[in-house]
Amino acid sequence: MKKIITGIFALTLAVFLAACGAKKESYQIPDVFGVHYEDAVAILEAEGFSVSTVEAEVGSFSQKLLYPLERVDQGSVFKIDEYILDNNGNLNKSYDVFYEGGLVSPDKNLVIYYAKEDYIREETATQPETETTVPPTETQPPETTQEAAPTGEAQEIDPEFKAAMDSYEKFFDEYVAIMKKYQENPNDLSILNDYTAYMGQYSDVMQKLSAWADRDLNAAEAAYYLEVQTRINQKLLEIA
Repeated sequence: MKKIITGIFALTLAVFLAACGAKKESYQIPDVFGVHYEDAVAILEAEGFSVSTVEAEVGSFSQKLLYPLERVDQGSVFKIDEYILDNNGNLNKSYDVFYEGGLVSPDKNLVIYYAKEDYIREETATQPETETTVPPTETQPPETTQEAAPTGEAQEIDPEFKAAMDSYEKFFDEYVAIMKKYQENPNDLSILNDYTAYMGQYSDVMQKLSAWADRDLNAAEAAYYLEVQTRINQKLLEIA
């Protein structure tokens, strides 16, 4: 995993919706992934949805997924609004593989994206665009986006990255604590003060995270990010 900012912002948005107590009506979207876009439009309109279609190159969307799409037939739907079904069958929302909600729409207005042409993922698609792909030889190891660690030495986590992720997790720890307090006593007026103080930290946390938006993570950092993200999701489930 190279980029973390997309998943972070998606999760942050979910926090704001919960914090504001938003309970808007939502509509279940029929699963038309892989269906020809003309048939998909007919299915969705029959359910009362207003549908716009976009012909798109699959690769530019697939490369943002943790589990990129391997194949999409021309004309097939591969994206519905911000939802994508990745190659492992996980429903991603805004490219967040940890999304656990359903395929829903708040207003029955949808945009569906369909493949401009047959798409088959190439192995070289995972290589950085700025590097030249060289076929491996007996004396040349396969390319990698990370520098090989010396034998017996584990890759280290950048202290600044760890501090940013720890701050991110602490930010959600405080959110969970506030929501538990609210669930125990919704009439407790001190919760408003707690929440105001909590939101005062938002800019600082986002600033720390944004510094890593365009930087590559090594294997140890990617693993730590997934570890933190998993813990956060488990905590959020406690107040769902």
